[in-house]
Order: sequence, then structure tokens, then C-alpha cells
Amino acid sequence: MDGIQRIKDAVVDGGPTIPNPITGSLGIARTAFFILLGCFANTTGVSFAREPATAAHVIELGPMKAVDSDKFNRAMETVQKLELEERKLAYSQQLKELKEQQHRQVFFRVNQSLGWGQYLVRFAVESQFTGPSPTFHLTLLDDRLQEGGIADGEVIGVVVEQGGVYQFENTHGVQRSVRKLREVKPAKDTPKPTPPQQPTKEQVESLLRDGKHYVLTKKQRQACPKCEGSKLIAGIKCPTCDGKGRAFVTARFKLVWGKDPNPPIPTPGVPDQGPESDHSEIGKMFQIREHDWANGDGAAKLMPAENGVACISSISGRFGGGVEGVEVSVGADGNWHFIGKSKQWLRAKVMTVEPTGKNLFGPVRTVAWKGKGPAIRLVESKKGFAYLSAVSGEFLAGETYVRVWLDPDGWWYLQGDGPATGAATVVEWVAGLTPPEVITYSWTKGDGPVRMIHQDDGFCFLSMMAGGFNGGGERLHVYIDDDGFWKLAGHTGRTLTRGSAVALRFSGNTKAPVSDLFGAENEKNWETKGGTWEFHPDQLIGYGNGGITLSLNRKPPLSIDFEINVLSGLRPRVQVAGTTLGNEGSKRTLALYPRKGVERITEKGNEYTSATPMKISLKVREDGVEYYRDGELWEKRDYKIDSIPSIRFSCGDSWSAGTISIRGLSVN
Repeated sequence: MDGIQRIKDAVVDGGPTIPNPITGSLGIARTAFFILLGCFANTTGVSFAREPATAAHVIELGPMKAVDSDKFNRAMETVQKLELEERKLAYSQQLKELKEQQHRQVFFRVNQSLGWGQYLVRFAVESQFTGPSPTFHLTLLDDRLQEGGIADGEVIGVVVEQGGVYQFENTHGVQRSVRKLREVKPAKDTPKPTPPQQPTKEQVESLLRDGKHYVLTKKQRQACPKCEGSKLIAGIKCPTCDGKGRAFVTARFKLVWGKDPNPPIPTPGVPDQGPESDHSEIGKMFQIREHDWANGDGAAKLMPAENGVACISSISGRFGGGVEGVEVSVGADGNWHFIGKSKQWLRAKVMTVEPTGKNLFGPVRTVAWKGKGPAIRLVESKKGFAYLSAVSGEFLAGETYVRVWLDPDGWWYLQGDGPATGAATVVEWVAGLTPPEVITYSWTKGDGPVRMIHQDDGFCFLSMMAGGFNGGGERLHVYIDDDGFWKLAGHTGRTLTRGSAVALRFSGNTKAPVSDLFGAENEKNWETKGGTWEFHPDQLIGYGNGGITLSLNRKPPLSIDFEINVLSGLRPRVQVAGTTLGNEGSKRTLALYPRKGVERITEKGNEYTSATPMKISLKVREDGVEYYRDGELWEKRDYKIDSIPSIRFSCGDSWSAGTISIRGLSVN
């Protein structure tokens, strides 16, 4: 008897029990594949995945009353609708990919006055350049023009279309009008994908047997994931929530049916199926070992403090009052110790971080936080760092938190709110050490695992615990995944659970290519305002009138390097630390603005050519900005810079909409 038939038997006949991969054998009173009935009015999306087949694809989400066959059928109808929605999404993606593959040729007659006479050119529309104002690269088609020093097939310029009017610009920046002669479109017999049809119940049952699961999501107001509800980022109003502290985020709603890819933390006595491995030794720069603790265990002696540091890496369970808590600290014997206390179910992990080469860590001390009050200043970032080393009290509400963070003023701080207490361990750097880069990551309910830095570049630790911890369903965890990257992950049930982690990156670059700044997983770190922006694996392309902002929250000195290609328009801009690199005139020049008190821009040597990549480097120091182009210093500004909250790229404005391409962005 397969899993689907056993479910039917239990629902319709009150028959056999259903084995559950997490909690063992369950009767009909605790089956949960039909849990979403009556809850679909607020849903706005759905996510899908496949898992290896198991005996029965049912997840327990809480005690349920016995149901009849009508409810079973309604649950099946819901799954059918979700499967159809997925097929529609796949169909739309297939149509998009098909359209991008279809190139078309257009022939133009160009009137050129540079001694070349009239000539015929052609171009193909590349998918990455389609947009509101597409830019077309022109290729020579007439061999007779070789006498003018131009070879057949050579790119001689671009054509820009603005509202049906075509404008040609050759590689020397001279503009001339052009006339479109004819257009060769793709063949009409190009096969198209078949529109999706709603699957039958038999097809859905087959998918469920194969391990398919269905999860509903919905948008709801939660604490802003970017500013963590504090309304400020680096001293400025948070752009995501507009300083309101709360924002609409897409959150996981409930599992409809199938095997949950992110199950709750197992109950005591059941082996952990999480991605982490205990007592692992990973990494080149640091040796990382992880140790378990659960309520009922005594204090654990870890390692001598002179060997490295110890941090809390995972917290889960119920924090219901002053009794529950976990702490890692240096004892009187000079060793790191980990201890916890609880009258309820509580579990934690602690990791030890030992440098594999020379020692990096100096003396350590602990600073306690008890109740409300102003933030406690801990240590200056150039002298050391701090991390969350103890939490206790009541975490049953969404506004309760304890956190450690690096402020834009260059100091580490400790603070909390609500009926919770905590402590921070302050670690001093050894003399002569260049402090590492500090990067903060956040996780909130509904998010998947957040990728941080590569294990070869440094290490990560929990820096904030916030929201509700009501049982085994709530967890925060930092760990090294199979791909070698540190991850911040969590799990929560009905409560709002949030957390943050800090990465200390000691090397200049992570193992991830710099193009990952444009990948889908980093798209959430960008905020667009106007224009059309496309994220590609190796570049960012913007069309029209608007800009896009990447949050940095960094302090100088900082080097921002990228390659920019201005494909059309006269208003490309890059804004950082109060300075704008761009053009405000009618000529194609790139200079630093504002220009008050600065020499007049000269065209010679300052101009650029459309559709020609330029390597730009902006060196941001505490006393000003330097602008380098193709390795040459062009301009510099001297003024005081305290922080670098963000960098903004603009493709154009209302006077001159344009198209730009950004590649190879790195921030070091």
C-alpha cells in the first residue's frame, strides 16, 4: 500500500495510521496534509521543490481533528491549482527564453559626412540590449568602403531608437540621422511551447509519490529585514521601509502537502537531520569545531583561551523566563566553557575558532547586558571585535532582542530590549594586525539560508537573537555548508523569529566571483527607483530614466571598482559618499560633481565614446575621493568622509534616458 492510498484510507475510513518521518507513527488526529483549508484568501505566491521519494509524504504541523472525504478532495483540488500555477510560471519562462533566442536583422542607410559616402549597415538585436530605448550595434556590410580604412564586418557605431526615431553615432561621436530600409524577422515556423493544462488528480498523486511538495507564501508586514526594525541604517532613514521599521515581505505561509525541505528541529531522542556536522574541522585560515549542548547536559570544557575564541553558533528551543539561558565564557582555569540552563526543551551549539597560522586574538573580556537602557560601547573596530556570547530570559514576543553590532562611528555596541538579558565577549586584536572587513547579514521568518563569506576568507558568528523562541520549531544557526560558504539559517513556526550574523573577512576577496553581486540571491540587496534593471550572471543592465542603489554601510578607506559601458544617453551617473561621477552637459564627458570651486571641464581627454567599456575605480578615503579611469588618475576631491552608506548607479534622467551596462563590480 503506497503513501497516497494510506492517506485516503485514513481520511475516508478512519483506517490505518500514517508513519511520519519526523515523529513516528501518527493516527488520523495528527495528519496534516489538509491544513490549508480556509486559509487561502491572503496568499499571493507559491514555491515548489522536489525531494527523493519516501514511504509517505506527510508532515505533521500540529494536532488536527478527523476529517471526511470532502476535505480530502478539497485538499487535492488545492494541490491541483498550485501545480497549474507552477506550470504557468514555467510556460512564461519558456516563452521569454524563446524570444531572447530570436535575433532579427534590420538594414539601415546611413548618411555619413566623414568622406565615406553613403553605406549600408546591418545589426542583430541581442537579447541583453532589448529595452525601452534599445541600442543597436552596427556592422559594415559593403566591401567598397574598405578604401576608407574600414573593413567589412567592423563595428562602426551604434543606432539609438527613441520613440521610433533612429539616430546613428559613429565611433568618433558624430551623430547623423538614419533611415530604416527593411527588417528581416525570424521565421514564423519557430515552435512554441504548449500552454499548460490543469493536471489531473492522478498526475498530482504521481508527483506526490515522487516527493513533490507545495508551500504557500504570502506578503505580510514584518519587521523590516534590511534595518531589522530599527528604522535606521548607518544613521540614515532605511529606504526599504521608509523609516517605518516594518515592511511588506514575502514569507513562507504553510506546507500544503509533501515532504518539507526545511523541517522543524527534531524532538529529543530523534537524530538531527540538519546540514551541519558536529566536531567538523573545516577551513584553511581557521580550524572550526562545533559542539552540541541540550538541557540536562552539564558544563562543557572546550579549549584553552590562548588557542582561539569560542562562539555560540546555534540556538533553538523555548526561552520562557529567567531560568532559560546559554553562555560561553573563559573560566578561572583559562579555558573556554559552555554552559546552559533550562527547565524546558532547549538546545544550542558552540563552535571553537582556532587560527591555523599565527595567533590573531589578544585578551578577551565579557560585558553583560541587563534589561533596558542605552547601548553599551565595547571596543573600537581597529582594536578588536565583539560577539554575542550569552542570552537568557524571555523570548516570546517579536520585539524582544539582544544584539551586538558595529556602528558607523567605528565602535562595537551591545544592546537589547524586552524581558531578555545577554552578554558580549570583547576580543582584542594582536598588535600590528590589519583589522578584517566586517559584514553583517540578516535572516527573518520566511527567508532561506543566507550565503555569507567563504570559509577560506574568515569566520562568522551570531550577532543578534530576536523575536519568539517558543519551542523546538524556532532556531538560528550559522554553519559551513557543503559548498564551502558560511550560511545563516533559521526556522520558525507561528512566531516571528529574527537573527543576524557577522562575517569577519580577512582576505581581500571571497571565493565567490564579483559578478555574484548581480546574481539572483543578491538582488534583494539592491533597491531600484525608476528605469528597467536586469540582473544577469555577469552584469547589470539599466534602461531608461532611473537608478539602482546597493547598500554598503561601510567606512573609508574603500575602493569601488567596476567596468561601465554607456550604450546610449548623456546622463550616466555613479553616486557615492556625497560625490557624483557623471555628466551634466551636452558632451560625452565623465567628471566628479559638484564642481563648485573646481576648474572648468575640458573636453580634450575627458570625453568618452558610446558603446566602449571603461574601467572605473573610485578610491574613497577619510579625506576625499579619487577618480581613476582605465588606470589613470583623472580627478580628486578633498573633503571629510565618515561613512559610505551606499553606491547608486543611474542610467539616465528625464532629459536624457539611456542604457548602461555594469560589469566586474568589486568593493574592497
